Amino acid sequence: MSLLETQKLTIKFGGLTAVDAVDMSVEKGEIVGLIGPNGAGKTTLFNMLTGVYQPTSGTIIFKGGTLTKLNPTKVSRLGIGRTFQIVKPFQLMTVLENVMIGSFSKTNSMAVAEKKALEVMDFVGLTSVKSIQARNLTLAHKKRIELARALATEPELILLDEVMAGLNPTEVNEVIDVIRKINSQKKITIILVEHVMQAVMALSQRIYVLNSGKKIAEGVPTDVANNPEVIKAYLGGGYTHAAS
Repeated sequence: MSLLETQKLTIKFGGLTAVDAVDMSVEKGEIVGLIGPNGAGKTTLFNMLTGVYQPTSGTIIFKGGTLTKLNPTKVSRLGIGRTFQIVKPFQLMTVLENVMIGSFSKTNSMAVAEKKALEVMDFVGLTSVKSIQARNLTLAHKKRIELARALATEPELILLDEVMAGLNPTEVNEVIDVIRKINSQKKITIILVEHVMQAVMALSQRIYVLNSGKKIAEGVPTDVANNPEVIKAYLGGGYTHAAS
């Protein structure tokens, strides 16, 4: 049984079908990429998986049970964490306080929440800035706060929504290393939405491609990178030569 599976997952906003009958499965321990042009439906799909949006039709199955109709709090407690495309830390709170918010999803104890937050911050490289207010940090640090807060919820599956957007090449490589550690050391399954193709190809064991809400391809990175429909819709002609 797959850890996560969607069956004909669809959502409509008025006359617009934002995600159209998407079938997808993710095995425990995988890193799966989810790519496509802006407006393809990637973040909307994440919002359905985490209970922010309710599907118009279709089914979401996680660990053998249905997630359809559950709210974000219940989905989080079942073991799905996420980051957000636009980072919005609590600006006047310290890094530690921001990450502790994630810890409180599993405990009411201040001491337990702080211990968990400190552990996660050490893991993603935030210990040196733990007492600094979020408003005084770089974008790279704010991205790591998002990641740490999601990890503090103790997920089995984490959805990463453009955690490398806006970072320079050195910062991208550092985040790639952190994501590998999350997967290998913490045994957390990952779905990665990202436009930094270097990272997608380096990290993903399999990739799904969306375009205009529809799944247009799936497979291992080399197959997807050389798929003519994917090249036309998203990658462009220059990418396939580099990926071959």
